[in-house]
Amino acid sequence: MATFTIDDRDLDDLIRRDIWHVIRQQGPRPAATLAVALVLQWVHPLVAAIALGMALAWAYSLFETARRVRPWYASHHGSRAGPLTVEFREEGLHTVMPLGEGVMRWDQLDSIKNHSSCFVLEFDGDEILILPKRHFSTEELVVLQARLRKSRRDALKVLRMNHDA
Repeated sequence: MATFTIDDRDLDDLIRRDIWHVIRQQGPRPAATLAVALVLQWVHPLVAAIALGMALAWAYSLFETARRVRPWYASHHGSRAGPLTVEFREEGLHTVMPLGEGVMRWDQLDSIKNHSSCFVLEFDGDEILILPKRHFSTEELVVLQARLRKSRRDALKVLRMNHDA
């Protein structure tokens, strides 16, 4: 059983991943609009000014979205979420948090993702629990690795069944 508070540095890999995702997803908009503004500045200065304004607005939106990733993780999973106690059981993970306690059954999890500093448990497409590796014993990490491999095998079975149908 491990009791810990997730330190914000435990979340750095996930934060970095999400920031790059935001940049890849939203970054082309201000860049393309700025390119249009530069091309149009000699032909249609008014349209170029409008495009420049749009590019600046999208760039600001991109900056604000990327800036909010770290505080979101800190409040939902990090140090501001409070202490967390995790116990590995046969049926799943027993967790005790400031909001309550419960058991996350292994068979109800959609996936377990392995990152360099943590495991991320997902249900219904949402990250429901982040487990920093440094807080667990070798035996507990082996259990998580085994569950990770099992969840991948189960996902492949489902894909094959859907493909065959």
